Amino acid sequence: MSGGGPGLVLARAFRYDLIVVDYPLRDLALGSFFDALDAEESASSGTAVVVCHQGTPDSALSQAHLRPLVDVVRSEKTAELRGVIGRVVGPLLRRQAVVVAEVVDNTTDRRFLCQTRDLSTHGLFLVSAREWTRGDRISIALRLEEGRQPVMIAGEVVRLSPAGEERPRGVGVRFVRFMADGEKWLGHFLAARLAADVAQLPSGC
Repeated sequence: MSGGGPGLVLARAFRYDLIVVDYPLRDLALGSFFDALDAEESASSGTAVVVCHQGTPDSALSQAHLRPLVDVVRSEKTAELRGVIGRVVGPLLRRQAVVVAEVVDNTTDRRFLCQTRDLSTHGLFLVSAREWTRGDRISIALRLEEGRQPVMIAGEVVRLSPAGEERPRGVGVRFVRFMADGEKWLGHFLAARLAADVAQLPSGC
C-alpha cells in the first residue's frame, strides 16, 4: 500500500497478518504510520510489515528496521523481497495446509477423522470437539497425496484449546516419532506448498 490513512483503516478492519508498505507514503510519515498501528492493538498484534523503498535509506527507514516484525527491502531487489515475504507467509501457509487425519486414541483404541491446522514437521493442531487430556498418546495417519501411502506418526497431546474467535476447539499435538520416511515426505509436501504459493507472489511492490 502507498496510502497510510486508507491502509490503517483496512488494518483495523481486517487485522492482516502481513502489510507491505510502498515507501514513502504519500499522506503520512512512516513513524506516524507505525505509531497509529501500535495504538490499534487488535490491528498490530502479530502483524508483520515489509517496507519497500527506492534510493538511499533515510532515518525513518533506519528506525523502522529496528522494530520487531519489520523488514526493509529495496524495491528493485525482487529476489530479496520474495525471500522476506516467503519467510513471513510460510507459517501462514502451514496453517492453511488443511489435511484430514485419521486418528487413533491409543488409550481407548477409538478411531476418528479430524481436520488439521498449523501442520509442520514438529506437530499439528487437531480440530476436535471430543474430550482430551494432556499427555494422551495418539497414532496419526496423514494422507498427503492421492496414490501415496499415508504418513504414519506417533503423537502426544500437549495443549488443549477451547473454541475462540479465530480458532475452533481442538488440541495441539507434538510429533513423537515418524514411521519409515514420514518426516521426509511431510517436509517435501510443506515445501512444495510454500514454493507454489511464493511463486505466485508479485515480482515487486
